[in-house]
Amino acid sequence: MRSGAAVAAVRSLRRSEETTVIFFVFCLVAMALSGPFAVGAWRQLAPRDVLLLLGVGAFSTLAQLLFTGALGYLPAITAAITFPLTPVSAYLFGTLLLGEPLTLRIAFGILVALGGVALGSWTASKPAIAPAID
Repeated sequence: MRSGAAVAAVRSLRRSEETTVIFFVFCLVAMALSGPFAVGAWRQLAPRDVLLLLGVGAFSTLAQLLFTGALGYLPAITAAITFPLTPVSAYLFGTLLLGEPLTLRIAFGILVALGGVALGSWTASKPAIAPAID
């Protein structure tokens, strides 16, 4: 439900706002919502970790800007179906590139997300059935 709301919000904003403005506002809202939880658990980072975080931040910012820009040109159903693939790809890249463990719970979540995408794609591809006229 939240991904549908996010798609609707971004698509409506894309009609009047630039991609960078939408991205910046979404970042401010996310920072305001998650910041208080991060402050208590903050710890000093090693220089290597800072460089890795900056690289991840630059790459994800570019990817999000491209994705937000593309939402203005995609049908709503296509955009909504792609949202659940974000955490799936994050977990898979984390496992493949960083050696993070792939637990049974995460694998189950990935399967549920992929099943939802498949179901949404299948439902969207079915032709609409016109009601019978009596």
